[in-house]
Amino acid sequence: MKKTIPIVSLLFCWLAALPLFAQVKGQDLLDPTAIDTTVRPQDDFFTYANGGWIKRTVIPADLQAWGGAVTLQLESLANIRRMLDSLSRQTGLIRGTIEQQVADLYSACMDSAASEGRGWAALRHYLSRIDAVKDVPGLLREIATEKTEGNMRLFVIRADADDKNSQWEMARFEQGSLGLPSRDYYFNEDTSLVKFRLAYRDYIAKILMLDGEAGPRAREDAAAVVRTESQIARISRTAVALRDMKANYHKLSVKALDRLTPGFRWEDFLTELHIRQDTLIMGQPEFFAGLCRALQTVPVSDWKLYLKFHLLDYYGTFMGGRFTAVQSSFDRLLYGLNQSMSRWELAVFQVNSFLPDAVGQLYVKQYFPPEAKQRILEMTVQLQAAFAARIRSLDWMSDTTKQKALAKLNAIVKKIGYPDRWQDYSSIEIDRSDMINNAVNCKKYAYRRMIDKLGKPVDHSIWQSAGNYSMTPTTVDGDYNRTTNEIIFPAAILQPPFFYKEGDDAVNFAGIGFVIGHEITHGFDDKGSQYDANGNMVNWWTRADSTRFREKADQLVRHYGHYMEIDTFHVDGRLTLGENIADLGGLSVAYDAFKQTPEGRDTARIYGLTPEQRFFMAFARMMSVKSSPEWVRIIRLSDEHSPFEVRVDAVLSNLDAFYSAFGLSPADKMYQPDSLRVHIW
Repeated sequence: MKKTIPIVSLLFCWLAALPLFAQVKGQDLLDPTAIDTTVRPQDDFFTYANGGWIKRTVIPADLQAWGGAVTLQLESLANIRRMLDSLSRQTGLIRGTIEQQVADLYSACMDSAASEGRGWAALRHYLSRIDAVKDVPGLLREIATEKTEGNMRLFVIRADADDKNSQWEMARFEQGSLGLPSRDYYFNEDTSLVKFRLAYRDYIAKILMLDGEAGPRAREDAAAVVRTESQIARISRTAVALRDMKANYHKLSVKALDRLTPGFRWEDFLTELHIRQDTLIMGQPEFFAGLCRALQTVPVSDWKLYLKFHLLDYYGTFMGGRFTAVQSSFDRLLYGLNQSMSRWELAVFQVNSFLPDAVGQLYVKQYFPPEAKQRILEMTVQLQAAFAARIRSLDWMSDTTKQKALAKLNAIVKKIGYPDRWQDYSSIEIDRSDMINNAVNCKKYAYRRMIDKLGKPVDHSIWQSAGNYSMTPTTVDGDYNRTTNEIIFPAAILQPPFFYKEGDDAVNFAGIGFVIGHEITHGFDDKGSQYDANGNMVNWWTRADSTRFREKADQLVRHYGHYMEIDTFHVDGRLTLGENIADLGGLSVAYDAFKQTPEGRDTARIYGLTPEQRFFMAFARMMSVKSSPEWVRIIRLSDEHSPFEVRVDAVLSNLDAFYSAFGLSPADKMYQPDSLRVHIW
């Protein structure tokens, strides 16, 4: 729900264990106390490798989960904080420089007292504008104006490569996020979810009361907001439906859109948005048709309450004081927290979100050694070579399709550490005493920059993820972008526990090697496989090969669906299919690449472990995480990743090399007959 949610939510893709692996060869590779010796590795490898650590680990009070990637992210944030603290104490910084902008934005966010005092005055302008809306045309004008200010609530506008003509940027309209984590929270009658729905209504009422509404009136208005959001949720596609790339691509003319949404008047709406295109890509046409009906049937007064609440909810984050107290209380319930994010963490997060390239420049100068970039590039080439060998050896794919797959693999663009060209933020006005207007100015800049790309060739120097969010040097994650056929590995992830400059190859290939292999495999998962070497959504498969691929994917769906996640919920094998394919392919190719290294070819044991056993132990330990039940529930209903224990055991139960390394037999719980093991890439 929140625009600023606890740090862990930014990292769930790569949460891992504490940095238990030594950076220097010769030191202890494993912390033996992390192992649960009461569990056999052949029965439950995740618990065997991590059970001791999980039993003694307490999740920090302000986080939903704990693990090594969180430690890495917190270290990254602490490094940024040191930079910003130092800059904010300096005087005479030249206006318009990145140093002045990040220092003043950080100072403004840290000053919660001033933010609350001046924030109300700043918000009055926006609240008055909503109050002035009288009818549906006025409501559409207000929605359009808020879009130009970067508010992507209700529906999202993006400038993105055209999936079928990937060299050109087009405007894309898609359903937006909801106030609660997913549509299931509005309709599922499971008691574990109903309580959040009721708490959300109470939270809305408290936010409206902060704006001066009396208690009874605020509760009535809160119920109206929930009713409106429930209508929006009802016309929204499920997370599984959103994974169908072809079903979420519709290129429509303005005239066609007018027929789809009578009364919407798209030409006028696009003029308000400063979009000069007569054809748009609509992700979910039925959503906009339903929204058009809702604009006519839901009272304008209810829509105004919806806009008002979300305006207060978003900007209240910056104001501190009473807003922070109310928001933190709801966050603690929703995410299973015991205390809230500190002010400095919020400030660092906001500066990094609004001025990512400015922070990235400063971060790289201080914390990213150039030799790390070269080493990761070398490993990426090794992983590509191992992937190519696996493609050539596939027994289910024809030579015709293999040649197309190899061409795509070899065309992948590698972006490592930081971009070659940085964004220029000098036109953004930043005032260290006015956080609300700073936020508005940054969001307006981002919208203008996005709109300026429309109708132009795709700028391949920009770091942009497949989800269209910015990948920055301080991001602890990796990414594959289908329409540009590129992989991105930011500076922040290229360090322990993922990468050790002088570390054991078993650890590095099970860590960053797996991450690289995982992202490469996304180019060939159930979504990426629909795009060619140039990033266009075209079919490059023979019919027989495509059928065999779908059969193998369906087999993997069934395999993951057997695992229980939380309460009565099983893993949704269809929702998580892309990530599961990437995990299986990523670890397979990382293992193959590791076996080509001198340490991988060696037979020497270290502390009783063969090289193969160290590789699988390192992988399991990297995936170690302890989460609150609330957070697991959110992930189960909305995230495309399987739980971490499943990401370990489900993948390893399909890898022949794991069976050999730990001597699995039919009597073991993780054992699967050859006929049931899934091998795709």
